[in-house]
Amino acid sequence: MNREEKGAVMKSAKRPVVLCCAALLAAGLAGALLVLRSQPAKAATFTVTNTNDSGAGSLRDAITQANASPGFDLIAFNIPGAGPHTIMPLSSLPQITDPVDIDGESQPGYAGLPLIEIDGSALASSGTSCFFLTSGASGSYIHGLAINRFTGAEASAIRLYGSDNNYIYLNHLGTDPGGTAALGNSYGVFLEEDSDGNLIGLGVREDGNLISGNVNDGIHIKLGSDDNLILGNRIGTDISGTSALGNWGQGIDLRWNCTGNIVGLASVESQGNLISGNGSHGILILDAEGNFVQDNLIGTDVSGLNGLGNVMAGVALTQNSSDNVIGGAQGQRNVISGNQGDGVSINGGAGNILQNNFVGIGSDGTTPLGNTFEGVRLEAASGNLIGGDRAAGEGNLISANGWNGVRLINSDGNFVRGNDIGTAESGGGAGLGNGIDGVLLEQDSGGNTVGGDEPGFRNVISSNIAAGVRIDSGSADNTIRYNHIGTDLSGLFALGNGSSGIVIEDAESSGTVIGGPQGMGNLISGNLNHGIRVDETQDTLIEGNRIGTNAGGTYAIPNQGAGIWLGTGSSLNHIGTANEGGGNLISGNLGSGVFLDGSTGNEIIYSRIGTDPEAEYGIPNLAGGIYLSNGSDRNTISGNLIGYNGFDGIYILQSRDSLIGYNGIGDNAQDGVNIEGSPDIGVLFNAIMNNGEVGVSIRGNNSVGVAVVGNRIYNNDGLAIDLMRDGVTPNDGNNNNPAKPNRGYNFPVFDQAEFPVMSGIAQVSGTAPPNAYVEVYLVGPDPDSSGHGEGLDPLANTFADASGRFSVAVGGLTVGDRISAIAVSPEGDPSGEGNTSEFSANALIVIPEKTLGDTLWYVAEGSTGGGFDTWLLIANPGEDDAQAAVTFVTETGLALPVAVPVPAGSRVSLRENDHLPDEWSVSAIVESDRPVVVERSQ
Repeated sequence: MNREEKGAVMKSAKRPVVLCCAALLAAGLAGALLVLRSQPAKAATFTVTNTNDSGAGSLRDAITQANASPGFDLIAFNIPGAGPHTIMPLSSLPQITDPVDIDGESQPGYAGLPLIEIDGSALASSGTSCFFLTSGASGSYIHGLAINRFTGAEASAIRLYGSDNNYIYLNHLGTDPGGTAALGNSYGVFLEEDSDGNLIGLGVREDGNLISGNVNDGIHIKLGSDDNLILGNRIGTDISGTSALGNWGQGIDLRWNCTGNIVGLASVESQGNLISGNGSHGILILDAEGNFVQDNLIGTDVSGLNGLGNVMAGVALTQNSSDNVIGGAQGQRNVISGNQGDGVSINGGAGNILQNNFVGIGSDGTTPLGNTFEGVRLEAASGNLIGGDRAAGEGNLISANGWNGVRLINSDGNFVRGNDIGTAESGGGAGLGNGIDGVLLEQDSGGNTVGGDEPGFRNVISSNIAAGVRIDSGSADNTIRYNHIGTDLSGLFALGNGSSGIVIEDAESSGTVIGGPQGMGNLISGNLNHGIRVDETQDTLIEGNRIGTNAGGTYAIPNQGAGIWLGTGSSLNHIGTANEGGGNLISGNLGSGVFLDGSTGNEIIYSRIGTDPEAEYGIPNLAGGIYLSNGSDRNTISGNLIGYNGFDGIYILQSRDSLIGYNGIGDNAQDGVNIEGSPDIGVLFNAIMNNGEVGVSIRGNNSVGVAVVGNRIYNNDGLAIDLMRDGVTPNDGNNNNPAKPNRGYNFPVFDQAEFPVMSGIAQVSGTAPPNAYVEVYLVGPDPDSSGHGEGLDPLANTFADASGRFSVAVGGLTVGDRISAIAVSPEGDPSGEGNTSEFSANALIVIPEKTLGDTLWYVAEGSTGGGFDTWLLIANPGEDDAQAAVTFVTETGLALPVAVPVPAGSRVSLRENDHLPDEWSVSAIVESDRPVVVERSQ
């Protein structure tokens, strides 16, 4: 039978008892450990009465006799004198092969410090351990001794080889009896070959061992040694717990298939360990799974408030160590602070849980005690959980560390949730930021989640020296959701990160999701640069966030740059979605709400930019709503409410091919839309109102093909559309002037200053550039002082003919209204397509004057429904034949014109029922090339 097979058989036999004990401990019944000193009845007692290496009364002789005596024996001490008494073996002591209690506390005068010292220096680095317990010695006790200077190879103060359920406590292993000087063994305690269920330490920290000054590890557990308890020890410090007396290797080393070991445990009194001052890691877990590290001080002094760091990480998990738990529920917190490496390092493991720890902060939750490098570092590690449900107290406090709070390197599918990162406990307090970023994801770290889908998963990531969250180096498809980034936990006060709240860089760091619908967005406010910065990155989704306000969205907690900044090389990003709650609130920032700098193909939709959540009042972005510059081409801005901002609602500079559609753009301090040096922009079907200056400003001779169509543009302090931003640009007959924006396309000119209205309809005619698309607007109650526009509502549209003539029936009018019109160059026009003019001079809508022989008649309503016959009578009193055109007007609009020849000196009767049967309301417009007289008969 090989070692693996033998180990499996042994474990199958022992596991039920051990697991039962571990389950009781995990259930919080650890107080039972305080009574574990009650032992089985002793078969025999052997007393050490001298410090000799052999002979009667020697320790060697006592061990030999105990091995030969079946059952559980006692080795007591009664050496004359005050002590401490030093025993120096000249050769290996006998292996312990039968259960025994080696009781150093029995030495007369014992008062908490060992009076029996066993000194291995005479063995000259032979690799000999002081006590070597075999499987037959299971159930032994070793306590109250000082054991030092057993060196060489795997020499240990106490070594267990396939030995189970032993108790090791109140020893000084690697120091002098006083616990102040290092007199190291190679190892303090060494467990191997399936040594299971042993207890190293006991009760509260004062009942554990002092395991310090050893040449390698303080405690070394390997090769399938499972379900051991390490409780209440001081590992790497002196007896006071205030000075380093480190083991040169790890404080504790668990490796190679060790499972279910518990390092520290919370009960009524703390049974955690003090693990500080060691020459490598505080705790190393290597290729081991299912172990627990709880309620320890790792890297601090005994108060938890002063640094006494391990030289490397506080806790390191490596070589695929999986399913280990660091921390846990209330009372199981570790303080992992003051270490000279990382606080916690996980390299290659999966399924590990890190919960409710203080990492970089003292035991009071406020004292900065940073680890020199990362707070938590994951490399090539997948599926680990850092934190948990905040409401259940599962989140970690990760602050004041020298580098990043949490750093993920080439690590996928991990969860960072419910933590305070850069703050004091409960997400408050300033000046505790990590030295670089709060959370850093880099080198192909994909599919990780920072935050989560529930309020309890919220991280507070604030006060960090650089970014709150940074994603870099090909880290794709990560999710950042439900966090407060730059504020306290309440979301009421700023605790800004020193750079941007979230930074995403690198062309391959694509597919990041920031926020979510239905309240799952982040609060990203108070940061000292942008709220979100995206650079050289594609396909970022920014959904449902509040950026620049408090949590309620009722007042500003400004980011000092833009709310969202998309930089050069960023493309196909999505700001807002059509999902319920998918729009962002981007308000109160000191820069623009959204700033695009060389960023292409993005969409900004369904967001509120510069307002409160209900768009009832302003929370302005001081530098404007949306700013596109430096080749930010092919972007879509649609369905947003953009208001109250400090400059323009939308400013587009030297960018092309973008669409501004279906937005509400109002109450901004300057222009509603300002387009400068930017061709092929569509401004379509927006409401642009109440802005402090121009409605739509188009400047620069490169601004061509700017189509402003279908909008409601009204009550702005400047022109509705201003091509030079210098007031009305007079028509000059040149519709293709390369020195002017939109090629100086001329506005329409009405044939007359007044148009009569009949049944709400006026026949409007005039001239425009040849073949132009003409859109006629209701000016509204507040015309521009220039007499050109504005445009409250678009009412009708038509095309001018090749000579520039246009005529269109315009409905929805009443007497006293004013109308204006714009012209837009059509496809194939010499100036290019989409050039939009300024608004024309206004025309007044008036009561029609009926005179005999008019060429234009408006005939009031009749009816062809309900059995009524209605006739239109057209008389030609002249000497020449007339050609009339009749256009019927119904409740649903205009019917096609009907041609009616009217010979000279005659009258023609036109039966309306033949053309529009069963219409209850029929009006008519009659146009003729000769004066005629029109009546209606019914």
